[in-house]
Amino acid sequence: MSTKCSIKYLPATPDEPGVHLYEEAFDRLGDDAPPVYLQLDGVAATRDTLPGGGASVTLTLPRKTAQALGLICADLKPAMARVLTESDDLTEADEPVASRWTKA
Repeated sequence: MSTKCSIKYLPATPDEPGVHLYEEAFDRLGDDAPPVYLQLDGVAATRDTLPGGGASVTLTLPRKTAQALGLICADLKPAMARVLTESDDLTEADEPVASRWTKA
């Protein structure tokens, strides 16, 4: 029996990876802000271990998948994307990064 509670599911196609955004049912017990999990099937990924522990993961997503996940705006042109640097002061309260980019 699965304990996954799907939030968003996109099946894999020949051109797009499979996407499953979900919660674990038991994570919600006694936690007002349980984590969510993102499973991507069929994407290119690299993983590096960080010196302080943990990992840095880079995923290569088709633009259509990034749009479906709300990571970028559908009308955002690649040449107009704003490059973020470490000097950007991003906090949880910041609006989504995609909305900070200039639209053509």
